[in-house]
Amino acid sequence: MRDAIVYSGSAWESCNVCERFALAFTQLGGRVLYCHNPASRINGQAPDIKEVARGIYRIRPGILGQRLNRMPLFPSLQSRMIVNQIVAAANKLNLRKPLFVYAHMGRLLPVCHEMKRRGYSLIHICMDYPEPELFEHASLADQIFVIPRAGLEPLRAIAADRVVLLPQLGPPTTNGARRAPVEGEPAGLQAISRPRLTYLGV
Repeated sequence: MRDAIVYSGSAWESCNVCERFALAFTQLGGRVLYCHNPASRINGQAPDIKEVARGIYRIRPGILGQRLNRMPLFPSLQSRMIVNQIVAAANKLNLRKPLFVYAHMGRLLPVCHEMKRRGYSLIHICMDYPEPELFEHASLADQIFVIPRAGLEPLRAIAADRVVLLPQLGPPTTNGARRAPVEGEPAGLQAISRPRLTYLGV
C-alpha cells in the first residue's frame, strides 16, 4: 500500500473533499501527509508536523506571501519552496512512495509541475464541473477522479482513460455506530410550506 500527500486549499477542520479523501485513504491502510494552504512566513523554520487523525499528519508550508504570486516568477519560486517543505516532511515520516493528491491549486499550480518533475504520481480530484482554466490541473495528472458525472465527458476529451468517476465522499462513520431513529419532521420545518428548496452550498 502506498501512502499519500494530500494538498488542500482549505483547513483540516473544514472536512471538505480533500480531507474526507485523506480519511478514506487511511481506512485502506495508507498514511497521509496533509498540507494546509501555505502561510506567509519569512523566518525559514520548517513547518510543524502534527497528527490530526490516526495516520494523518498535517503541515502548513511557509512562503514569502500569497500576494507575491501575482508577480512573474514568484509562483514558480514559492512553489519550489513549498515542495521542498513537503518532501522534507514526507521523508521525515518515511512515507512509502507517496501519491500527490490535489484539487484546485489556483496560482500554486506550479507545485504540481514541480512534484511531477521530481517523479511523484499525481492524482487530481475534480470536485465541480470543470471550467476551462481547470483543464491544466487535469492534464498534469496521472489519474483524475471526477465527482460530478457531468464532468466526465469534458475531461475524457483531454485525458481519456485517466478519468474515473468517484462517488461523493460522505462523512466518516464509526463502525457499529447506530443512528437514532427519525421521529417525524422537526418542528422548525413544519411551518415552511411545500415544495421546499434546500441549498447545501458553501
